[in-house]
Amino acid sequence: MIAATENEKDRLNRRDLVVLLSLIVIALAIRLPRLTELDVWFDEVALLFQTQMSFSQIWNFCKNENFPPLYGWILKLWGALAPGENWLRLLSALLGSLIPSATYLLGKEIKDRNLGLWLAATCVLSLPLVYYSQIIRMYALFVLLACCSYYCFLKAIDTNRWKHWWLMGLCNLLAFYTFLFAVFMVAAQFLIIIWWYRRELRKLYRPFVSHLPAFILMSLWIITLMQRYQKVYEFVPWKLNAAAVARFGTYMGTGISFGDNPFWSLLLNIPFIIGFLLSIPQWRKSRSVAIPAFIFSTVIGAVAVVSVVGHSMFFGRYFLFILPLYLGLVIYGWLSLKSRWKRTLGIAAVFIVLITCQIYYQVDFRVANDYFRYTGPLTTRGGDDGKSLSRIAALLKTRLAVDEIIIHYSKDDVRMRSLSFFPSLYYHQRQMPEYLYSEHSVPSHCGGQYLKQGEWIKSLEDLKPSPSGVWLVTWDDPALMDFTSEESQRLRGELYHWSEDLPLALFNLGYQVREHITDGAVSTVHFVLSDSQAMATDRSTTNVTP
Repeated sequence: MIAATENEKDRLNRRDLVVLLSLIVIALAIRLPRLTELDVWFDEVALLFQTQMSFSQIWNFCKNENFPPLYGWILKLWGALAPGENWLRLLSALLGSLIPSATYLLGKEIKDRNLGLWLAATCVLSLPLVYYSQIIRMYALFVLLACCSYYCFLKAIDTNRWKHWWLMGLCNLLAFYTFLFAVFMVAAQFLIIIWWYRRELRKLYRPFVSHLPAFILMSLWIITLMQRYQKVYEFVPWKLNAAAVARFGTYMGTGISFGDNPFWSLLLNIPFIIGFLLSIPQWRKSRSVAIPAFIFSTVIGAVAVVSVVGHSMFFGRYFLFILPLYLGLVIYGWLSLKSRWKRTLGIAAVFIVLITCQIYYQVDFRVANDYFRYTGPLTTRGGDDGKSLSRIAALLKTRLAVDEIIIHYSKDDVRMRSLSFFPSLYYHQRQMPEYLYSEHSVPSHCGGQYLKQGEWIKSLEDLKPSPSGVWLVTWDDPALMDFTSEESQRLRGELYHWSEDLPLALFNLGYQVREHITDGAVSTVHFVLSDSQAMATDRSTTNVTP
């Protein structure tokens, strides 16, 4: 059996404290430098809106979300200390920088300090953990709470002390109210508890009693959880398939698919796959490694069953809370080899891959972020430094006339319109006449639940009286919006089929394009009524250089 003595696992000496502090500093050094480099995006805005609500409003708002209200409440308190999205991102960075320290203690409990140190180092570099420590989302807190729960669970199973069971119950309660996938973690833990104490049923008393308050409080959100699962049908129409499983495997290792390149994805994940397979024979030899292995396997199995029976929930970010377990099993597998040179080679391969992924992430930062945010580059247009949307929003503040409006429109894709509309709404603090255009209702995965009355228009008939000018914000080529240009006619005829042709509708009402303004991936096209005084100015095209 590969195990450490009880005293070694329990004792924290000066070296441990130095390691814990060093891990926090190194993790922050990786997460902080580029924290402010990109504009806020759609998913972040959902939480930014919550900082302007009361605590009860946040509770009700989250009933239409995939996450409960805890992180929204924390953000509201944190946001009271300083303004701005970058301050809120700092909270994610701070929470994310604690994850390696938590995994050091977890690895130490599973085996020894050596495993803890290697596991913590992988979590310092892991791309998904780095990325979700740089945006305003709940995942950094969720992973941190999950790691604390795993640690307390191992201690509780080992000692059966009340304090460990109570701490585990608290971590599970907080994790549940951070992200709903905590139910799979808690279910796996209690399957282990029931099996472990199947011959000593009296020992079930402590884990169940210590979790009773947590279960009662969790029950307040169970109905909402089931309702949210039903909502999955609205925006996830596909079943679990091999591609989703492959993407999950990539997410657990490299964290990114290198431009959806299956060859590089498979090649670079080989050290992780081999390490995991090497750990499997050890599951029967050590209780402390069998427990995280069972939780990891059970969570995947349960989500897979739900995804096969219903609709797929196999998204990499939903599994972030078991990523430290996977990395721990990978490292454990390599360390279990008797040959020293094989152990060294395996561990070195894992870290070479992690460092390579970090270099790729830092060098091509915006595109790499797009793969996490949108599963691919948002646009192929060059010159985008990740700040184009905020600059366009700032420009519109200065250029919008009193009787003009802003409409967000990208061809035949309400999702793309939402990706510009909601960040712009945040930058303008809902203080400007700004609309999302869609002839059909806006689904919840495109932010329909965030819309206030009057912010969504189905047609230009909804605008009475007609504005003298319209600033149309789009991710598309602005030439497509100028219905009168020869280039637009050629592109429309050769490349596109339009089902919601807002530029044509504007043209038919007498609007003509006055100018295009392009900044990286985002463009705004200024339409004015043909009989307005503004038409005296010749049509012009402006390119804004970031």
